[in-house]
Amino acid sequence: MKIFLYQSSVIFGDPEKNYHKLVQVLKNQDMDKLKDTLVIVPELFLTGYHGSSIKEYAIGNPKSPVMKWLVDLTEQYSCLFYGTVSEYDAVESKYYNTGVLISNGELLSKYRKSHLFGPMGEDILFDRGREVVHKELEIGNENYHLGLSTCYDLRFPGLYQALRIKGVNLILIVAEWPITRVNHWTTLLQSRAIETQSIIIGVNRTGNDPDYTYGGHSAIYDAYGNCIVEFDENEHYAFAAVDLSSVNKFRTQFDVFEDRWI
Repeated sequence: MKIFLYQSSVIFGDPEKNYHKLVQVLKNQDMDKLKDTLVIVPELFLTGYHGSSIKEYAIGNPKSPVMKWLVDLTEQYSCLFYGTVSEYDAVESKYYNTGVLISNGELLSKYRKSHLFGPMGEDILFDRGREVVHKELEIGNENYHLGLSTCYDLRFPGLYQALRIKGVNLILIVAEWPITRVNHWTTLLQSRAIETQSIIIGVNRTGNDPDYTYGGHSAIYDAYGNCIVEFDENEHYAFAAVDLSSVNKFRTQFDVFEDRWI
């Protein structure tokens, strides 16, 4: 699978500028390379934790252009997309921090973040999701079984154990993880790869907002916990490729989950 990691800084509370930054970055790439590529961006890459823009630009709000932006983008470049945006559920009258997996203009799956970070006031802005979300995609001759997660989720191994039980072999994590704890970010990414015997792709933001400076260090780990790609704390984007050979080999030789008792 081809991956395009975009470790962006986020202009606080300015969705249109953040969207056009992404558009410009993709315009500068070879369109043939973007075809069938999974583009991954940080958590709340359009708004950051800016309360009024979270509400105004939430998908589910009839006046919000965000879903059209992302659908059009994936259609234009024949690519896939994963990142989180705010979502308004009109039936529940609740807001969620929602990961959207989109492919060639079609929304494939949504994941509502299930662990909310209290020190940032996330539990005031959003309600928690309560579903383990995974999606199977056939790309080429490989069956990629994606697990979806967001930022603070990374500290809660139970979610990743549940994803592995569902058969996931590739896990996506997008984040706004502060630089002061970026060593936790890298350690936990590697740990989740090792304990689930899965490929882990983590995309963190960089830059700052009124409260935090963010740590970057987006990375890909294989099922053995080996680092395939890692950025520093600055804004970056790059293509990468992952395949399931390490997952299949490791699980065939030594499937840890066969020995679990709970």
